[in-house]
Amino acid sequence: MQVTIGIVLFLATAIVHAIALGLTSDIIRKQIDKVSNPRHLLRPIFILLTTMVIIMAAHGFEVLLWALTFVQAGVFDSMEPAFYFSLVAYTTLGFGDVIVPVEWRLLSGFAAANGFLLFGWSTAFQVELLRELAERLRAGRL
Repeated sequence: MQVTIGIVLFLATAIVHAIALGLTSDIIRKQIDKVSNPRHLLRPIFILLTTMVIIMAAHGFEVLLWALTFVQAGVFDSMEPAFYFSLVAYTTLGFGDVIVPVEWRLLSGFAAANGFLLFGWSTAFQVELLRELAERLRAGRL
């Protein structure tokens, strides 16, 4: 059952992440295309900050999905420890001060693997954005 739940949550969070990055990409493209001053240095900073806020909101929502699942499964009695545990697992920080019962520990591994992969995807997105912004700055198009 934990494997099934883990796979379903992984797919759900990947879909959320794909939508968030797609929307972010659309927003950023419109911002880049609206540039009137080709050497305005605040524009790239605004673009990067906007991207980070949207991506972190997506990660927060994904952690919330994990927390809701842990509460629904009866692993935690309330949202606060469920959200805290989900955040610590998802970020692969793993403090160990809040843990799941032994019969649910496999699912916590899925949460960690999920977060690791989605943070990697976010990082790749940001790196590509930085590359594009640098290219546009060099060409005088931003």
